[in-house]
Amino acid sequence: MPRHQLFRPADYRIQRWKNGLGSTSQLYIQDPSAEFPIDPYLFRISSARVNSSGPFSLFPGYDRSLVLVEGKSLQLDEISTYGREPLKTLLPMEEFSFEGERSIYAQADGQDLIDYNVFTKRGAVASQSEIIHESFSRTFRIFKKGERLSIFVTCLSDKMTLQASSIGLNQELEAWHSMLIEIEASEFATSVELKVFVENPSTRGILSQFHFT
Repeated sequence: MPRHQLFRPADYRIQRWKNGLGSTSQLYIQDPSAEFPIDPYLFRISSARVNSSGPFSLFPGYDRSLVLVEGKSLQLDEISTYGREPLKTLLPMEEFSFEGERSIYAQADGQDLIDYNVFTKRGAVASQSEIIHESFSRTFRIFKKGERLSIFVTCLSDKMTLQASSIGLNQELEAWHSMLIEIEASEFATSVELKVFVENPSTRGILSQFHFT
């Protein structure tokens, strides 16, 4: 039976970065009992305020997706034996994915930035994220017994409404509220039609789906 759970900012955990150079808000971690960064996990979603330049923490065995939520730009450099080489200039609401073991340096250039991070355990979870900027309807399906799919939606600005009649979901999300939807197939294929309603053109959000392989 599909399940859904609402998270508000007060539910998020403030944690030190793995490299100890800053702090982050952990929106969700799977398994919820996992203690970051000690315990392994299948996927993790976090957001951090960045106001100084420095290296990213290393996450061997995990894939990472990064979105710049607030700020003009974020310059990412690859750290090599030859120094730092320009890799990517990340613009607002642009996604950049990379392996967690890559050595990357982020240049904040005095800006006060906010990012959004998705981590997935390589070989165990397949993930896909997309930016929400308009209303849409989508059906998520799983077919095999024991197959699992998690959907995590975060409203980043203004408000949006999520509806899925088959699981009794009708929830307005305010800024930085999140919704977790978990689907698992039993004897038969299972599907959930999710409708996202956006009224304000400036509303932004992120939808990430995690398929357990």
